[in-house]
Amino acid sequence: MKTTKPMTPKTAVITLSRFLLILSMLLFCFSCKKDDEVVISNRVIIDGTTYELVSGFFDNNPDMMNSADTPPQQGFAQEILFISTGLTMNTSTGIVSGNGSAIVFNPFTAAQTLSTGSFLFPEPYSEKIGFLLDAYACKNYNAATDECEIEYDGESGTLTIGISGSTYTIKFVGKMVYEDASSNEISVDVDLSFEGTLTGVDL
Repeated sequence: MKTTKPMTPKTAVITLSRFLLILSMLLFCFSCKKDDEVVISNRVIIDGTTYELVSGFFDNNPDMMNSADTPPQQGFAQEILFISTGLTMNTSTGIVSGNGSAIVFNPFTAAQTLSTGSFLFPEPYSEKIGFLLDAYACKNYNAATDECEIEYDGESGTLTIGISGSTYTIKFVGKMVYEDASSNEISVDVDLSFEGTLTGVDL
């Protein structure tokens, strides 16, 4: 009658060593995968496509305008511009050159300087202080021809502005629309996140 030979300590050590080796290899591969992932902190996602935002600007001389209230209130039509890789701004002239994508927001503020707060697209639309006057984006903008591959117009959503010293934290979640080749209006999701400095330019 044959008997089962008990596992010796040496056999157990070999099995444990192999297990540890496999575990260390798995951890190494996971670490490499995490290192390879590139996280873009300043970006806008339009219709599922991510665009890196390399620079942000605000209009240092915003237009004064009256609100639609009765009686009208005096405010300022601010302009905030973000540009992607491929575009550069001449801060002396306020002229953009190159090829890339851009997005613009126009919050309506009581003060002449850009201020903190949340600015919604009013429904129904009305030009009132504390709301967004407009927002639009341009995919693959060619500065030489002043043309976009796709132009998006703001439809709904909220722009949030936070200011701490010279650091601006700006977020937008909402929808924009564009017109396809058949003149149909297509609504898409837009998600923007930016934290950094904004340069004052005469836009």
